[in-house]
Amino acid sequence: MKQSLQLKFSQHLALTPQLQQSIRLLQLSTLELNQEIEQMLIENPLLERMDNPLESMVRLDSQGAMLAGASNSVSGDGQPAPNAGVAEGAPEHGAGESGGESAADRNSDDFGQDTDRDFDGAAGDIVVDWGADRRDRNDDDADHVRTQAAPAGRSLEAHLLEQLQALRCSRRDALMVELLIRELDDNGWLPRPVDALFDDLIDRLHQLRQPLEDAQQGRATAAGPDRTELGELLALLVRLAPPDFRAHDPACAQQLLGALLAHTATDLTVPLERSEMQAAANMLRSFDPAGVGARDLADCLALQLQRLPRRQWPSVDGWEAAYTIVTQHLPLLAARDWNRLRKVLQLGEDPEDEQTLRDAQSLIRSLQPLPAKDFASGEAGYVVPDVIVRRTRNSWTATLNPDVMPRLRVSDLYARILRRNKASGGLSTQLQEARWLVKNVQQRFDTILRVAQAIVERQREFFTHGEVAMRPLVLREIAEVLGLHESTVSRVTTQKYMLTPSGTFELKYFFGSHVATDTGGSASSTAIRALIRQLVAAEDNRQPLSDSRLADILGEQGIVVARRTVAKYRESLRIPAVTQRRAL
Repeated sequence: MKQSLQLKFSQHLALTPQLQQSIRLLQLSTLELNQEIEQMLIENPLLERMDNPLESMVRLDSQGAMLAGASNSVSGDGQPAPNAGVAEGAPEHGAGESGGESAADRNSDDFGQDTDRDFDGAAGDIVVDWGADRRDRNDDDADHVRTQAAPAGRSLEAHLLEQLQALRCSRRDALMVELLIRELDDNGWLPRPVDALFDDLIDRLHQLRQPLEDAQQGRATAAGPDRTELGELLALLVRLAPPDFRAHDPACAQQLLGALLAHTATDLTVPLERSEMQAAANMLRSFDPAGVGARDLADCLALQLQRLPRRQWPSVDGWEAAYTIVTQHLPLLAARDWNRLRKVLQLGEDPEDEQTLRDAQSLIRSLQPLPAKDFASGEAGYVVPDVIVRRTRNSWTATLNPDVMPRLRVSDLYARILRRNKASGGLSTQLQEARWLVKNVQQRFDTILRVAQAIVERQREFFTHGEVAMRPLVLREIAEVLGLHESTVSRVTTQKYMLTPSGTFELKYFFGSHVATDTGGSASSTAIRALIRQLVAAEDNRQPLSDSRLADILGEQGIVVARRTVAKYRESLRIPAVTQRRAL
């Protein structure tokens, strides 16, 4: 093989570290950006944040009193210090972030102690934001009041446990009910069979046998459950014991465990039976709200109907028909197959039978299929808008939300040190990285504002008239106007939100495909969906509009759309088919 030299010319794009960081920051959401900045603040000492969200927060104890020394805005005696609401060196537009921390230590019962309550909750400190995001704004409205903390919603589990405490029952029965409450799903149902839950309880108690035998013989065990799980099992064992039982040593606990599992005989307690778990399930099903603890949807509706006396409903026949439908023919009601429902209920077409079927349908629709719907199921997720759209005198204007804009700077102290000592190679690199980050963050928000303003200018009719006035828009159109790449616009519009008088929308919401019109123009798919929603809302329930009829109506308005397209848009709006929208 012969070796030779060749001269070749080529062009390629080299992504510098600064450009890579700029692209990465551009595609991050607001939450991810704050996490990235916090990580950089930890790693780079030359970077400072001027809008510390914790500087104006006050810590409160479980009684609502301010804790001394918990924050810079609290004096040593626990009273608010002077200028507590305004931090020193506060920025013009601070980024207010409400933080919260709570700790609940669940302490299991100590081995050998007999207590009715095995867990004591110790409420931790509460961090409350006293309005840091608006502390330096001169609001002319003197009546503007900010709440200190959002009220916490009450959970279904707490509601049921409160009812359980009011019952007069043995703590063994109460424990059975409590175990079932912990097994409820997000709907308030108990989908797992009671027999399976009882078997799980027996299996958990079986896990205690080996640790108790090892403790009784004075040897340590390498296998078996960890300390946390072992503590929970011991607490469960003690709560299953009668009130007069005292387990002072592993031998007594071993005897109690054998009695519960029917391995040994004792006069102190009786073995666990499946009937106890079933009785606990029946007790749970009698709690408020009606339908809690049901196995499925049909069982949930049947439990609610059983709570309604027949005399309270205008038609006794309607109540009986409703109970028959929910227990035996619920799929027919979901499909609105009225002819088959009349046949299985042995109803005719005379006005009296029609009224009975209407009463049954109205009664079922008045029930709550999800007992846990009105209770807090967890922390609510909030979207913080990056851009705010306001109406000016003649147009709409987009502005950045100052609450999501972190204010960063390079530390003056370290910068002066580097100017005096230029030999610090490590600090010089961190100084350059800090300057890159400050510049890239500012460039990120400038790009977001440019794209948002371009969207507002092209969707002006949407902000004035609503969804029906949405015009077709693609990423390429915004990219050509702003001189950006299409991928850059895609990164800007992903996980970035805009607050408008009509609600909060992701920037990608304003982009959509187009459908041709008979005049040679085009209509946005979002506008067509809005028209379909309006047509279905105004239709006659006795004669609902089919997909073909909706396509014809849109065609009369100049929008050429096929029936399959209408069906696709209708399904995306979660509008049922024509057969399921037909009423009696």
